[in-house]
This record gives sequence, C-alpha cells and structure tokens, in this order.
Amino acid sequence: MGEGDVNVGMVLLWVLICGLALYGLILLFWQLALLLCSHTPASPYLSLLFVVRDQAAIMEGLVREILAIYQTSLPPFDLVIVDDGSSDETPEILRRLNKNNAFTFIESSPDEQSLEIGLHACHGEVISYFNLTGQVNPWLVGRLARRLLQGEGILAPLEHCAVTLVHRKK
Repeated sequence: MGEGDVNVGMVLLWVLICGLALYGLILLFWQLALLLCSHTPASPYLSLLFVVRDQAAIMEGLVREILAIYQTSLPPFDLVIVDDGSSDETPEILRRLNKNNAFTFIESSPDEQSLEIGLHACHGEVISYFNLTGQVNPWLVGRLARRLLQGEGILAPLEHCAVTLVHRKK
C-alpha cells in the first residue's frame, strides 16, 4: 500500500465526514423550521382589554398578576391595555412593563375613542373589557380576570367592576 492510497483514503474519509455533517445540519434546520411553523400562534379565544386612566397605584401589580396567569394559561390569551389620557405615571409604568412583557400597550389622546381603539387591537374571539378609569379594586379585577381565563362564566352583569363581554363576529 503506497502513500497515494493513504491520501485517497483520507480524502474519502474527509468527504464522508463532511457529507454526514452537512446532512446533520440540513436535518437540524428542517426540524427547526417544522417546529417554528407548528408553533405559529393562532388567534386567541379570549382578549382582555383594559382601558385605564390614572391607575399608577395599582397598574404594575395588576399587570404582573395578569402576566403571571399568561405564563400558565392554556389556551393563551391576548392582553391589550389602552391608556385613556392619564395625568399620573400610569403611561410610564405601562411603557416600562411593555418593554419586557408580551402585551399590547396603546396611548390614546383625550379626543380619541379609547374603547374603540382597544377593540380594534384585540385578536380574541371574545373580548372581556375592563373600564379602569375610576376607583378600582385591583383584587376584584385580578380575580375576575383569573376566572375568565380559567373559562368560568360571569353570570350577572358586574357594573361595579365594569366588565363587559363582547363577542366578535368572524
């Protein structure tokens, strides 16, 4: 066996190793593409829409509570928060929270229809609307949001906490 035979053998071995590595990379990218395509989020069944004004005292805790539910919620839901011209730190709090969390935050001017803007931003088939522009009990809002996200119905109109269900037509 000559030196030429060894070189040809090494080249063939090198070609085989490179071919297997290339095949492995192609399979890896194919599997990643399939995984990404299969996890494309569909429209959620439920959207939570909060129209807020001057709620700096409760907003961070309430949003964090809702987002904690989001982490374990199946199916996922959509959270949309519209600031209705707050004069306190509410917009700054929401902007900061929005940087690292998955929810839609919209600032509306006083002459805009905040509810309508929020409804257009929601993706769910059913929208639960919370009007948080007056005195708000954050414990009650959190409890109602949790119940809605767990699929429980709200039997009576809850005017005192301003929850309205809106069924979206497809």
